[in-house]
Amino acid sequence: MVERDKNHPSVILWSLGNESGYGLNHDAAAGWLRKRDPSRPLHYEGAIARDWSGGRAATDVVCPMYADVDSIVRFVETDDPRPLVLCEYSHAMGNSNGGLADYWDAFRTHGCLQGGFIWEWADHGIDAVDENGRAYWAYGGDFGDEPNDANFVADGIVGPDRVPHPALHELKFLAQPVEVTRRGGNRFRIANRRNFTTLADLRGTWELTADGDVVADGRLPALRMAPGASLDVELRLPQSAGERFVTFRFHHDDDLLAWQQIALPPRQRSRRPGRGTPLEEPLLPELVLEPPRLQLWRAPTDNDGLPLVPNKSPGPLGRWLELGLDRIELELVSERRGRLVHRAPGIATHTHRYRLLPDGEVVVENVVELERGVDDLPRIGVVMTLRPGLERLEWYGRGPWEAYSDRLASTTVGRGPVAARLAVRSPTCSVLNGSCPPQASAAASRRTPNRPTMGPQYSALPGVT
Repeated sequence: MVERDKNHPSVILWSLGNESGYGLNHDAAAGWLRKRDPSRPLHYEGAIARDWSGGRAATDVVCPMYADVDSIVRFVETDDPRPLVLCEYSHAMGNSNGGLADYWDAFRTHGCLQGGFIWEWADHGIDAVDENGRAYWAYGGDFGDEPNDANFVADGIVGPDRVPHPALHELKFLAQPVEVTRRGGNRFRIANRRNFTTLADLRGTWELTADGDVVADGRLPALRMAPGASLDVELRLPQSAGERFVTFRFHHDDDLLAWQQIALPPRQRSRRPGRGTPLEEPLLPELVLEPPRLQLWRAPTDNDGLPLVPNKSPGPLGRWLELGLDRIELELVSERRGRLVHRAPGIATHTHRYRLLPDGEVVVENVVELERGVDDLPRIGVVMTLRPGLERLEWYGRGPWEAYSDRLASTTVGRGPVAARLAVRSPTCSVLNGSCPPQASAAASRRTPNRPTMGPQYSALPGVT
C-alpha cells in the first residue's frame, strides 16, 4: 500500500491497521515505514487503546475510539506533545449523532484536539423489493444468510443512495467555514474559518424576524477577508416587539453553504403572566379529546441497544424495557381544582397544574418526580389527543428539521406549516408513536422514505419532534 500510494498528496499519514491488537510486529512495521517515508506521521489506535500516553513507537497521534468529551478535554492537561484525533466517534447508526456540538466546541477551543472521524459516511444496503412491491434496503439476514450482523452495517450519516440523514445538517453547520458573533448593539463580526482562501466566493444576506415574521432584511458587504480574518458590520435593525432573531445566510451560487442565527434582547421586558385562577373545567374540551398524560417512551434507536443484534446490545434499551417504560400504567392519586396527580408505580409521580389567565390563556405546569434508582429515561413529556379535523398546523419554534436537546446547534427559530408525515404501520403497531416492538420498528423504519433538504428554509417543515 505504501509503495502504491506514496505519491498521492491526499495521503497525510499512514495507518498500521484497525482493531488489530498491538505487539512487536506493529513496532517493526512502524520502523520500516519511518525509514521508507519519513515525510508522513503514523497512526495506530491499537497502540494507545489501553494507555493514551503509550505506543509512541507506532503512532504519532493519540487516536482513541469513541472517547467522551470529558476524556479528550482532560488530555489537554497532559504533557503529551502529540495531537489527539478521534479515529472514530459519534456512531451514526439510526437516529443518532447527539452531542456533536460538544465535541466541536472542544475541537475549536483546544488546539491539540484536532477533530475526528464520524463512523461512518454511508449506510450499507442493497436496493431490494419485497413481496408487495415496496422498495427497501436489504442487509444482513435478508438473504437467508446465517450468521449475520443484521442492520449493524447501516451506520452512516447518509443512506445507501447518499440521501442525508437529519444529523448531517448538524455536522454541516458545525463544519461550516463562517462564524458570526454579536459585538454589542447592532454590530456583528463575521469570521473566516478557512485556512487558505477568502470568503469572496460567498454571498451573504441577513434577516431580522420578530415572533417568526420578517421585519427587515438586507445584503452583507463583499466577504474578502483573508484566511482567519474577520469583518465587522453594523446593521440597521428597526425596533420591533416580540422574540427577535437575526439570521445570517451565506450562499455559494445557489447553494446554502453556511448560516447562523443570533438572538437579540427584547425591546421591552416580557410580561410575566399573572397567577390566574385554577382551571375548574376540562382542558379546552372543544379541541382536546384526551387530556395530557405522562409519556416516558419513544421509539428506540439502534444506539439505545441494537434491537436486531441481541449479542451487541450494551445500551440502555434492556433496562428501559425491564422498567416497563414502554407500557406505563398511570394511577390517579389526587384531583382538585386545577391540579391532578398521577403515579406510575415504581417509576415516577406526575403533577400537572392548570391556571386560567384573565386574557383567556391557559398556563400548564408539569412536575415529574422520579423514583429512587430511575435516572435514565428515553423521554420525559406529556402527550394529548386532539379532536379529529385539526389537520392544518403551523409550527413556531426550532427547525426546520428535528430539534433534539443534544442536536440543536444547526436549528433556527422560525415559523412555517407542518408538512404531513408518513406513518408506517403494521397491523398491530405504529412506528411514529413508538408502539412497535423493536424488531418491527427497525424493519418498518428502513422502509420509510427520508428526503430532507440541506438548509434552514421554512417553506415546508419535515415535522415536529
